Amino acid sequence: MKVTRDGAMQGARAQGRQPAQTLRRLPRGTCARTSTETMGGGMWRGRDRTRFVALFAAPAAWVRGIRPYAIVAALVIAAASAASALAAPTCEELAPDSPRYQAKMDELAERAKLSDNAWNRYHESLVSALCTGKRARADKLVDQGFVTVAESERIAAVLDRAYTPKRRSEAGNRYGAAKGRFVEMGACSACADNIAQFYARKPASRCGKLARRALGGDAVAREKLAAFPDWCRWTYETPTASSAPSSSNN
Repeated sequence: MKVTRDGAMQGARAQGRQPAQTLRRLPRGTCARTSTETMGGGMWRGRDRTRFVALFAAPAAWVRGIRPYAIVAALVIAAASAASALAAPTCEELAPDSPRYQAKMDELAERAKLSDNAWNRYHESLVSALCTGKRARADKLVDQGFVTVAESERIAAVLDRAYTPKRRSEAGNRYGAAKGRFVEMGACSACADNIAQFYARKPASRCGKLARRALGGDAVAREKLAAFPDWCRWTYETPTASSAPSSSNN
C-alpha cells in the first residue's frame, strides 16, 4: 500500500506523535530558507546570512582590485606625513631668514616647555649659539642669567644638540641671587636686571655700591633703587640683548 506524505503526517498526529520533517533537495546555488545557525547568541536564517556575507564581500573585492604598488605608496605618504608632524624644529627652520621662523620658534617654546610657551630675544640668542656651535656664547647667556640652566638644557634637547652648561661663575651666582631681591624691593623686572648686573660685575661702581647698601637693609638705598636712577642703566653687549636704554657703566 502506498502511503502519501500527507497521509503519513495525519497518521502521526492521530497517534499523538510529532510528524517527522522531510527534506527537499533544492536547486544548486540556492540557500535553504529554513536552515538556521546560531551566531553571536542569536538565531538567524540563511537568507540573512547570505546578506551578511555579501556586505563584506564587496569591500574585499574592491581591495583585491587595487594594485599593490598603490597601497604601498599610500602607506609611505601616510608615514611621511606623520613623521613630519612629529619632527622637532631644525636649525635650518630656525634661521632668521626662514619663512617659518616665527611659527617654528613658537613650536620650540612649546616643546621646550618655556614659561607660558613664550620666547624672548635671549632664547633666540641661545638657539643661534647652539646651532652655530658657539658654546661660549651659550654659556655666557646662562651665566649672566638671561636663560636658566633648565631652559638651556631643554632647548638643546629639542634641537638635538649635545650641550651641558658650565657651572655659573661667582658673578653669575651673585647676579641670580640679587635680581630677585631687587624685584622684591619694588624695582621692575628689567630695572632689577640692570641693577643686578652692576652689583655682580661692577660692585665698585656707583650703582653697585648702592645695590650693596640696599641689600644690607639701607631703606634710603632701597628707595633710590626702586626709582631706578639713570646711572643704574647697564650697557649690554648687543642692542638686541638690552633690557633698558644703554648708557655709561659708571
